[in-house]
Amino acid sequence: MYEHLLAPLKIGGITVKNRTVQELKVVKVGVDGNTKKPLSGVKFALYEQVTDSEGNLRPAYNPMTDYDNLETDENGILAAITKDLGAGTYYLKEKEAPSGYKKLAEDLCFTIGEDGKVTINTDGYKNWLSKTVSDSGAVSYQIEIENTPLGITIRKADENGNRLLGSQFTLSAKNENNIFVNVSEYGLGEDGLIDLTTAAEKTFTGLPNGVYKLTETLAPAGYVILNNEVFFRVDNGEVTM
Repeated sequence: MYEHLLAPLKIGGITVKNRTVQELKVVKVGVDGNTKKPLSGVKFALYEQVTDSEGNLRPAYNPMTDYDNLETDENGILAAITKDLGAGTYYLKEKEAPSGYKKLAEDLCFTIGEDGKVTINTDGYKNWLSKTVSDSGAVSYQIEIENTPLGITIRKADENGNRLLGSQFTLSAKNENNIFVNVSEYGLGEDGLIDLTTAAEKTFTGLPNGVYKLTETLAPAGYVILNNEVFFRVDNGEVTM
């Protein structure tokens, strides 16, 4: 009469499978409209996040050991930045802008969680992160660090700041022999022509690092042509006269 008390119990089982993080890849790309291209030779340094004496989170003063001079390869990849960094929060600093591009406005702050999950903490950069899951459940993260081309606007105006039509300029760049040669790329006209006869200003993008000379070749009607050339330098995404 007690046999039924000895019958084996059937216990339900639940198997929980964690997806494994297989890869973290960081790629540097130049973005121009809808076009992206890998940027090689761009230098970075990686810093760990620390807490200062007032309780504020910030990057350490010095880069991590062996991460102070990282450089993107021919495919734009920072090979040293992988999931093997381990859990923590990091700051990736662009040491100088790629030639022809603006420098990043701020460092890229990202976190690798204990579970391998990657998040971007810098508000303006969060859309740089993408995630893919393979058929086997392996998770891969990719961060595309975007640089946009440096834009330079040439504008013709009178002494009161009023815009003028009717001028033309020639833009030339100093070459390796310290000779100025007309520039014909980057949206400029043939032989470096900047034609402001029908528009008071013109913008062109992607001008690489170097020293440039702007020469007025045609003045607006009723105005005297500039006797002096205008020189400026493009360096690390900045323009200085």
